[in-house]
Amino acid sequence: MDSRNINPLIPFFIFLFCLPSAAQVTKVSKDADIFVKPGGEAIGELNEGAKITKLGKDKTGKYIKATIEFYILAESLKESRIAGIIGDTQTTGKASISLLGAKKNAKTITISVKVKNSGKTNLDMSALMLFSVMDSKGNPGNLEIMKSKNSIGIIKPGRSMNSELIYIFAKEPKDVEIAFQSKLGGDQVYFMLGF
Repeated sequence: MDSRNINPLIPFFIFLFCLPSAAQVTKVSKDADIFVKPGGEAIGELNEGAKITKLGKDKTGKYIKATIEFYILAESLKESRIAGIIGDTQTTGKASISLLGAKKNAKTITISVKVKNSGKTNLDMSALMLFSVMDSKGNPGNLEIMKSKNSIGIIKPGRSMNSELIYIFAKEPKDVEIAFQSKLGGDQVYFMLGF
């Protein structure tokens, strides 16, 4: 093989592939205090052997920013629901919902979703009844049925429907969240929109 014909990008991609990831997993070598901020008051302790993920050092180099994986009883939390993000799919009852995208323009929120019927009977998809969109203060957005696309429909078993839903808020919303339930009074799943 003639080395003069090697694509010059190949060494670059080999270099990128060999870079270490941004976070490193390690174990604590001795009991260690944990802090919310460098130099602050200790809020707890990790025992020797606990696994952590190192993210970086503080400016002084004395403290390492790290995360730990742990489990907590849901009943211990004020709010135990888990919100998905754009690109996630969640299931409740006989429906699964994928949040395909979302955009914000002042008081208007437009969401793109895909609702799939995984049940054995038809799913009556009514965005007005099954979706709610609210900001962090609990203020709801009002669904603009006439401007939305596919906000109402019957979804046959195994089929799906893409919808574009437009919500208008009285004031510009912050920390917007979507709730979806496959039937009235059923379990809900949540998505955070990122704005």
